[in-house]
Amino acid sequence: MRALVMLLALFFIITLDSSCGSLASNVSCLENEREALIQFKGNLTDKANRLRSWAGKDCCTWKGVVCSSRTGHVMKLDLRNDFDNFIINMLGGVISSLLELKHLSYLDLSGNNLSSVDLLGSLKSLRYLNLSSSYWLQKVPHNLGNLSRLQYLDLNSPLPSCMGNMTQLTVLELTENQFKGEIPNSMKNLCSLRILDLLGNSFSGEIVSPLYGCIRTSLKELNPERNSFTGQLPNYLGEFKNLERLLIRDNSFSGPLPSSLGRLSYLRELGASYNQLNGSIPVGLGLLSNLQILDLSHNSLGGMVYKQHFTTLKSLKELRFSSNSLNISVSSQWVPPFQLQILEMGSCTLGPQFPTWLQTQRHVTSLDMSNASISDIMPDWFEHMSSCIEQVDLSNNQMRGKLPKFQTKCNDSASFNRVLRLSSNKFDGPLSTLPSSTYYLDLSNNLFSGPIPAGDHNNEIGLLVLSNNHFSGGIPVSLCNAVGISVIDLSKNRLSGRIPRCLGNLGQLIVLDLSNNSLHGQIPNSLGFLQQLIYLHLRNNRFHGELPLSLQNLTSIRTLDLDENSFTGVIPPWIGDKLSDLVFLSLQSNNFYGSIPVQLCHLSALQLLDLAHNNITGDIPSCFHNFTAMAALEHNNYDFNPYYDGSERYEDNILVTMKGRELEYTKILVFVTSIDLSTNGITGEIPEGLTALLGLLNLNLSGNHLTGRIPEKIGRIPTGNQLQTLDDWSIYAGNDGLCGAPLTKSCPGDESADDGNRQVLVSEGNKKDCETELLWFCAGVGPGFVVGLLGFFFTLYFKRKWRHLYFQLVEDAYGRIFVAIVVRANRLRKKFHPQRQIGEE
Repeated sequence: MRALVMLLALFFIITLDSSCGSLASNVSCLENEREALIQFKGNLTDKANRLRSWAGKDCCTWKGVVCSSRTGHVMKLDLRNDFDNFIINMLGGVISSLLELKHLSYLDLSGNNLSSVDLLGSLKSLRYLNLSSSYWLQKVPHNLGNLSRLQYLDLNSPLPSCMGNMTQLTVLELTENQFKGEIPNSMKNLCSLRILDLLGNSFSGEIVSPLYGCIRTSLKELNPERNSFTGQLPNYLGEFKNLERLLIRDNSFSGPLPSSLGRLSYLRELGASYNQLNGSIPVGLGLLSNLQILDLSHNSLGGMVYKQHFTTLKSLKELRFSSNSLNISVSSQWVPPFQLQILEMGSCTLGPQFPTWLQTQRHVTSLDMSNASISDIMPDWFEHMSSCIEQVDLSNNQMRGKLPKFQTKCNDSASFNRVLRLSSNKFDGPLSTLPSSTYYLDLSNNLFSGPIPAGDHNNEIGLLVLSNNHFSGGIPVSLCNAVGISVIDLSKNRLSGRIPRCLGNLGQLIVLDLSNNSLHGQIPNSLGFLQQLIYLHLRNNRFHGELPLSLQNLTSIRTLDLDENSFTGVIPPWIGDKLSDLVFLSLQSNNFYGSIPVQLCHLSALQLLDLAHNNITGDIPSCFHNFTAMAALEHNNYDFNPYYDGSERYEDNILVTMKGRELEYTKILVFVTSIDLSTNGITGEIPEGLTALLGLLNLNLSGNHLTGRIPEKIGRIPTGNQLQTLDDWSIYAGNDGLCGAPLTKSCPGDESADDGNRQVLVSEGNKKDCETELLWFCAGVGPGFVVGLLGFFFTLYFKRKWRHLYFQLVEDAYGRIFVAIVVRANRLRKKFHPQRQIGEE
């Protein structure tokens, strides 16, 4: 409808009035107007020579100029810049001489770099004015309010305060600008306005109250998407009786949806996603028989949704409820009145049975029922129903059975690129083939077994994620045919054999994760051809030999994870010289020997260095203070997961051992900073420069042959200092030559360490008294605690949903606590050392 209104407005504008006749140039333009255009051109810079046709006597034949066939007057001037090469085609200079075009009703100067716009307010005949995407326009002159005939206005700068005078304005486009503040109250007087588009600005305050005037009866489209509007949607929103599109996505609206929305009988689209709306969905929405798109996703809506919510929605094509807490309660016999194309109900409760009403939907192209509490067997009819679906997300359920074949039977299958997300279910058995015509395939966290099928259509796939299953056998060589693939994740399976050399032909590969399998052999030199590779995970396999020199060509790599293999040789110096973007380097539990190359100090972006459990000797390089990413009090938070394709994002992961616990970090990986050199043969003293790494969260030097005094800036420190995370004796254990705090072994002439020993002995002397009191305490409290705990666990055992919610809560709480600790630690560091510089003593 928006397009129809705009077309009608434009048609009305360019036809001007009955005296204008057709727009064909049957008569020559008037001489004074031709001279005005020549003068206008003379004051412009035109690098692309766009106005090369502006020559000769008849200006009505010039490009961008339209005249009345009856009078010869110039009526339309269209110089918009919508070319691909935008900068080169931009017109520059000063607007001049246009006042001579007294009959000009259409003026489009969008996308150019022109100045001196004060005269535009004197073009009294203007009905269409487009100044959008104009880099020069900082302020619209107030005399634009004189344009009382204006019907279409598209601006790129603050609103003129006299806008209320434009009583014939029908379309107001203010998209993608820098507008701030509240909507001016004068806008409510625009009684002819049909379309108000405020998309992509910084407007704030309320949206409806400033428009509560005569505009409410004329407005057909209201689009304040991607702004900063707040407050509740008032119930008198239902008085905007002619509204056809209401798009309030991506703001900060709160409170419930007003029940009066059910009175907007002409409404075709309601987009309210990405707000803070709560409460239940009004049943009255089910009365909107013209509604085609209903998007309430990504809010805090809750409660039950019954068939009454869809009573007369016979025109509905798109239904988006994802990321709410809605419970869809309809009977298995329910037949919806609509035929959907897009259905998104992720994180809503649909289960436990697979919704049978879905089989009535014959035209669905996008389906999201992820995390929907479905624990049913995949029904047979879904195979036929899904043949034309382009996007399917059934992840994070408990669905069982065999995987549908997802055969393509659509007429437009030649351009079919399906996205299938079926991770975190209980699908099992072998796969005879991979689904055809599939671009993205995620079958991770299931129970699939047998070999990975070779497949005849692997050349079409772009992302393949099969991690955490029971796949066995080798990596299929046919995978090398997928020349456009960017993500291969086969981790946490039972794969064996060698890495196919032909994987080096996959020049678009960004992620290669083969960790936690039983692969063996050497890394093929061909992997060095993967110059787009950012993440390489080969952890926990049986690879051996030295690292091939060709890996120095992986200049884009950020994560190099080779833990728990049998690699040997010295740590290559080229890692520090060539792989300058490395953030995570993990070579733990291999057979590397020799000293730590000082070239590693060139890795200024490094946040994790794990060389533990090798045969490394020599000193700790004194230049470790050059790891500036570990010295920062606050991280830059640059994108650690730069691969992004539409809605598909790869999340990197890394294993870190802290205080004996091995943890896998993914979502909070940005906060992890760690150096682990434990269980090697490292000698010498701890370099003082380590104390400059103010952002370091984990340091482990245990199990080496270090000597000398532990630096005092690590040992004797006041409570709350930024280095208190390093004040733990266990990270220095096993180094018999070390002395000083936090160890109890004193250095020669060190009296304070003896004081520390006495404090430990006093503590041991009081231990028996404490144990006696603890015995009586436990005798009184223990039985009650046990009874309460058993009741809690019995509840979790018999309430599956409570059990899932509890463990999800624990997992989320763990992540939040860790992030909070990191943020708090960073603030304390900044407080105690606001001007601390790297390497400062």
